[in-house]
Amino acid sequence: MTVLDQVKSWLEKGVEEPKEIAELPWDIEEVKENGTRGLIAVNPKLPVKLFVVEHEEVNILRILVQTGIYTADLEPGEKLRVYRNLLSLNKNPLAKIFIDGMDGEIVVAADLSTKTLGEEEFHDTVSFTITLVVSLYNKYGVPKDIQLEMLRNLVWLIQKRVEKGWTRDKLEAFLVNKVGMGKSEADQLLDTVFPSKEKKQAESKGTEQIYM
Repeated sequence: MTVLDQVKSWLEKGVEEPKEIAELPWDIEEVKENGTRGLIAVNPKLPVKLFVVEHEEVNILRILVQTGIYTADLEPGEKLRVYRNLLSLNKNPLAKIFIDGMDGEIVVAADLSTKTLGEEEFHDTVSFTITLVVSLYNKYGVPKDIQLEMLRNLVWLIQKRVEKGWTRDKLEAFLVNKVGMGKSEADQLLDTVFPSKEKKQAESKGTEQIYM
């Protein structure tokens, strides 16, 4: 089993009432780009999407969260205040904040040695990374793009469960009991996945008229 496979199993197994944030069960999607394997991890209770990439050539596992907070268009004085605040948050050795790309996006990342990596160290680092991201959102607000991304993540989680054969009732229980949504809010979201009987009949009639 590779390091990335081990990390995948740590993230997927989880517990519903964890001692650490990272111990929640995550849904995982494997990705591969330019020969490098990685994981995208999503949990509906958290406003983050984790990217986990193994750099085998240097024995490093990188955990990364793109916050969607951009600094490029800030006024010079405001930008300086933001950068000073970010530097003050960089005291902890577990995770670091940096600015990435032309838009000056704030990114939180941590690098772990794959030679000595254990489950407890991994969970501690993920938990601190998430805490750092949440503290940034508390200070600067959750960007609309991230709010939209969170909704996309939730729809993705629902679709994965539909593929596994979950019924609407089971999905509703998941959204209400696990995600924390209200019943009406959950029903509204599920209507996009499970069209009402009336809508299905209307679509069916429309199809019949096309072929008549």
